Amino acid sequence: STGPPVDVLAWAPLALGGPFIRPHQTSSSCTWSRTIRVAQRVTPLSAQLRILIADKMDKAVETGLTEMGHSIEMLPDLQGEALTNALGQSRPDVLVVRSTKVGADAMDKAEGLRLIVRAGAGVDNIDLEAARARQVKVANCAGANAAAVAELTFGLLIAADRQIPQQSQALKEGLWRKGHFGDLNAPAAPAGLRSRTLGLVGFGMVAREVAALGKAFGMQVVAWNRGGVPADAGVEECLTLPELAGMSDAVCVLAASPTPLVDALFLSRLPPNALLVNVARGSAVDDTALLHAVETRGLKVGLDVFSDEPAAPHASFTSASGLVGHPSVVCTHHIGAATRQAQEAVGLSLLQVVRSFEATGVPDNLVP
Repeated sequence: STGPPVDVLAWAPLALGGPFIRPHQTSSSCTWSRTIRVAQRVTPLSAQLRILIADKMDKAVETGLTEMGHSIEMLPDLQGEALTNALGQSRPDVLVVRSTKVGADAMDKAEGLRLIVRAGAGVDNIDLEAARARQVKVANCAGANAAAVAELTFGLLIAADRQIPQQSQALKEGLWRKGHFGDLNAPAAPAGLRSRTLGLVGFGMVAREVAALGKAFGMQVVAWNRGGVPADAGVEECLTLPELAGMSDAVCVLAASPTPLVDALFLSRLPPNALLVNVARGSAVDDTALLHAVETRGLKVGLDVFSDEPAAPHASFTSASGLVGHPSVVCTHHIGAATRQAQEAVGLSLLQVVRSFEATGVPDNLVP
């Protein structure tokens, strides 16, 4: 229908923690603890949006978008040529992806494409320059998975320091090695986290969550950020990365970068037996320099991301860097955001992005 703007009450579907949430009200029955502004002035559209979802999503996302009156096509795990062909056939107004890469060729096939939504934070899997050239808007769900990534960050810190995977593996092999893992005179003996200094490389939404956890563990928190650290962040700002390294007992890499932020100079400033966790991007760390630091300076490492990780969800993987197989390195499968809580939060954020785009033509969380 068409007509003058009307005030409507945006909603959260029951599957996403409903019931209806009124403006600036936090519902105790809602899965999320944050207050969400859900009322807005809407100009009704005369046509439904055609939305192609090219990655696995919570079923509630499909339900919510359908109940909003849109036409939904679910084709999870599309990659490469399959995505390009699907876009040519479906001709969606909106494309929703998680890890699927979206390049210029795919956009050229998608006649009428108006919006690409990344159901997560980073947008390095989307060719932003190509999108701008084709007047395709790009939005993300920034912050929705921050808590989940922060939880894994601290899980990796503790697992690396206490050698939890190595201890578990020894027990599974029928070995009781308390004398080895409990030897506090050994070079790899746990340092513990309380009273240590935690250095954050990057200070976005995930870093804020990590900083809060660090303080809860009794750590001092320092941070470096390209654009500076806000004065009210409650952490000490470092003006350079080497300065941060020199102050830190443990470092968390939380800033995506196509070139290394953590290089040989940075690693040389860390104290011996320091902890380092990377949950941002593999390219943000110099793998060769990191392996050298592990072997010569006793660094203990936790990695959720790798510079040469497979794009497919299931594949053989032997990292060329040699880090994955090293006994001082704890690894996970780039699953920082893979919790049910994060999935639900991303789903709600995604619905709001589409709703705002439907209402105004400009989505929430627009990527410049």
